Amino acid sequence: MRRSPFLRVVGALALLTADASLGGLSHGLGLVPRSQRSGLVKRRRVQAPATATDRIAQVTIGAYVAQVARPSLAALGARSTRLILRAGQWWRLATPMLLHGSPAHLMVNMLALRNVGGALERAYGSKRTALVYALAGVGGNVLPVVLKGMSDSALSVGASGAVAGLVGALAVHLYRHSHLYGTSGLKSIR
Repeated sequence: MRRSPFLRVVGALALLTADASLGGLSHGLGLVPRSQRSGLVKRRRVQAPATATDRIAQVTIGAYVAQVARPSLAALGARSTRLILRAGQWWRLATPMLLHGSPAHLMVNMLALRNVGGALERAYGSKRTALVYALAGVGGNVLPVVLKGMSDSALSVGASGAVAGLVGALAVHLYRHSHLYGTSGLKSIR
C-alpha cells in the first residue's frame, strides 16, 4: 500500500521524536545507530500538567468544532442583547467566549491567549488566570448589554474581551513589578 507524502513525513517525524527521547543531547534525533544504543538508559519524559491556558484553549477549540457541525450561532449561545434582556438567557453572557466567527478569528484569539495567558499564569497561577479570563470575558459581554440595551440587535461571538482582560492584567502586573522587569516589561506589550 502506497502512503501519501504527508503521511511519510509525519511518520518520519514521529520516529525522530521517539529517537530523541532516548536521552542525552548527543543521542537525540537518532544520531546513534540502533545497534549502539543497548547501553543507553531510556529516560521517561515527564509531561507537564495541563495549565488553565491549555484547558481554556482546548475547550474553546472543541466548542468551535461543535460550532462548525451546527453553524447556528444563535442556537449555540451567541450574545444577543434582546434574548438576554427579554428572555432572561443570562448564560449568553458567558457562552460567546467559546464561539468564534471564523478559523482566523479563533486562531488569533488562541495565539493571544497562549502568549498572554501563559505569561500571566507563570506570574499568578492557573486559578487566578482562569478567574481573570472568565470575569473579563463575561464583563466584555455585559458592557454592551448595559450600554446599548435593546437597541443592539447584532449577535456577538469571540474571546477578545477575555483576552483583552488578560492583557490588562499582565500590564498591571508589569507596572506593579517594574522594579523587577524595568521599563522593558511594559514596552514588551505596547
